[in-house]
Amino acid sequence: MRAVVAGMVAGTSNTAPRSGGIVTIVQWVKGMREMGCMTYRGEEDAEVAGHWLRKVERVINQMQVPEELWVDCVTQLLVESAHSWWETIRERRSREVLRWRDFREEFEERYYSWEHKREKEQEFLELKQGDLTVLEYERRFQDLVAFASTYHPTERHRVERFRDGLRRELRMILIAM
Repeated sequence: MRAVVAGMVAGTSNTAPRSGGIVTIVQWVKGMREMGCMTYRGEEDAEVAGHWLRKVERVINQMQVPEELWVDCVTQLLVESAHSWWETIRERRSREVLRWRDFREEFEERYYSWEHKREKEQEFLELKQGDLTVLEYERRFQDLVAFASTYHPTERHRVERFRDGLRRELRMILIAM
């Protein structure tokens, strides 16, 4: 996959986006899919929406998609109710040139709402390892830390929060180190 992206960026691959319109967008979207970007149906789950948004942002950055094409490329991955939602946004804001920041704000307001963020933030603050393995706990911690919007921890705070959520016997081993 890195070779595909490198070829696209360098313009040496026969899958490199050509300048101009729809062909460019189709080729960028094909590259995004090859890099693991999935379609988004409009699931009413802040975690699913957040994962999808972070993934597409990471990929478009890695692929060095020109910023003016981000919205056009990413919205090609919207299907079903998400596609209908986006068509409504485009119609409502038809007199504007919609940039990535506009898409992100609209997307977050719809699928990644304040209520969802607050719920996930609370889940993060209450997270304990319990019966989870350390790996499962670490994955859950990483999934939820992005939702701690009003609790902006530093790396040190995240480490302390992670440690404090571990089972007592593991926490004692770490403290003894």
